[in-house]
Amino acid sequence: MGNSKYLAIINKSDSIKLAVSDICYIARNSRKLEFETEKGTVETYEKMDHIEDCLGPEFYRCMSGCIVNMSRIIGIKQSCIYFDNGKSFRVGRDTYARVKQRFNAYLMGLTPKRNVEK
Repeated sequence: MGNSKYLAIINKSDSIKLAVSDICYIARNSRKLEFETEKGTVETYEKMDHIEDCLGPEFYRCMSGCIVNMSRIIGIKQSCIYFDNGKSFRVGRDTYARVKQRFNAYLMGLTPKRNVEK
């Protein structure tokens, strides 16, 4: 089911075709999900589990109420995750350690392997 290119966000006031690649993170706020994107915040009533099933492997559920897009993170420092849209997201100590470890593994996957001649 995962790896959709777009999510359909349908509310009383609007209907939006949201590109998955535009999502920096998704956070639960009470009964709503807030999608933080490069173009702003989009809210909807939806279950986190349902949305998670529609996302690709670059998304990581770091807490029960938060999913981050590893491809949109530019850095992690002092319990804060920084995204390429200028936003940041503060996490707890345990979550920080897990996200940092996962982000480091993601970065290592992006780094080309060097051929070392002996």
